[in-house]
This record gives sequence, structure tokens and C-alpha cells, in this order.
Amino acid sequence: LHASDWSNGNLHLCNHYMQDYCNQSQLETVLLETTGERSSVSIRAYRTRNLTAVKACASAIKVLAVRPDQKSAVKGTKARIVVSVHDLDTVIHPKENYCIDYLDIQGLQSLVSRFCGSLEDTYPRAFESINNQLIFIWNFFTGLAARRGFNLVLTAFVERKGNDANWTCGEDQGRFLCNNGHCIDARWRCDRWNNCGDYSDEDRCFDDGSFVVNGLWLGITAAALVLAIGVLMAVALWKCRQPAPVLPT
Repeated sequence: LHASDWSNGNLHLCNHYMQDYCNQSQLETVLLETTGERSSVSIRAYRTRNLTAVKACASAIKVLAVRPDQKSAVKGTKARIVVSVHDLDTVIHPKENYCIDYLDIQGLQSLVSRFCGSLEDTYPRAFESINNQLIFIWNFFTGLAARRGFNLVLTAFVERKGNDANWTCGEDQGRFLCNNGHCIDARWRCDRWNNCGDYSDEDRCFDDGSFVVNGLWLGITAAALVLAIGVLMAVALWKCRQPAPVLPT
């Protein structure tokens, strides 16, 4: 894959950096498959925050969701894309409050198509494509890499076509059915990213670190409870063994 790598924490997402596509004459195409490790990718502003390495530029890529194997794909489905905004930090005009550095996304099923400013000002934070393709245009006019830019997670999904009563997601074939009806690759379940678009793929998930901490606290609480019960029983037993007081005659 051009201008990408496969390191994104422990998730093995393919990262694409808009910085790498600066001022190219041809529109690069990124294929997003509906199954497998290429069914979700990360789109980021730049791979480095070295001010001498980042320069103002404009870049664009097209993301196309495809079904690589029609024989094994779920019948009666179409591929679309979920876009989850996980980070956003770009320059806006301090007085006029308009976008200076911004990301345009063409093909979203939303009135919102331009992203800039901060993540706190972004709502909603998950969007869907109209069809199976999106075009991302990054206008990086300031060249100020002191800002984080953006981090988007894209996940291909299929969904029921019409009211087909026989349609299934294919959970027995390594797929996961989201609460919103999206059918994604099950490998993205509990990966800390919003791949479904409604966070249902992150429901009832246990973080390894929190699981250990919670287990430790549970053990300490249980031990303290056992100790308290033991003390109460010892006090009760001690009282039972004390000689009865002699009543005056």
C-alpha cells in the first residue's frame, strides 16, 4: 500500500497519512474491503509533527469499499463506509471563527461535510457514506503541525437490502451485527474504536488493564469482608466463653 503503514497501537489498522499525498496530480485510491484486515483503516493528517518536515499543501484520496469475494459475501447486500471521528484539532480563525485548515469529505450521508476546529465542537462523531465511495480533501494552508490534525477510522460494512427476511449478517463466518444493522468484520469487536458507528461493537468489553485493577480491588474487598466476619465471629465466641456473672443472693 502506498503512503501507509500497519501500526496503530495493538489494532493493526492500516494508517494513511494525508501529508504523504500532498500536491499529487492524480487522485490516489484506497481500497477498503468488507472482510479481513483491510476492512478498516485510519486516515490521519500527517505522520510527523516535525515543523521542518510538514509544509502547507492540499491533498486528496478516494476510499472505495469493495466486496472482494462475491461468492462468500452476504447475498443481497451493498457495501458502505462508516466514518468515526476520533480526534480533530485544526486551525480556525481566532476572530471570524471560520476554517483555515480543514478536511472536506465528499459522499457523506450528512449535511456536515467540512471538519475543522476541535473534537469537542464536532457532533455527531460518526457518519455514513451514501454509497461505497468517499473522497477526502485535506486543505492544510497554515503548515502548523503543532496541531494534532485529525484521526478518522473508516470501516466497511454491509447491511440488509430492503425487507429480506432471510438476510443474516453471518456471525458464524466471523462477522458482527451492530445494533444499528451494520454488519462488520468481527475482528474489530472490542478494539476501542467505534467501527459500528453507534459504539455497539464496544459494548460489554473488558479492557485488560481495568480488568486486572478491578479484579485486584474485588480481591481486596473480599479479603476485607472475610477478615471482618472472622473478627465478629471471634468476638462472639469470646463472649460465649466468658463465665456468667454471679447474681447476688
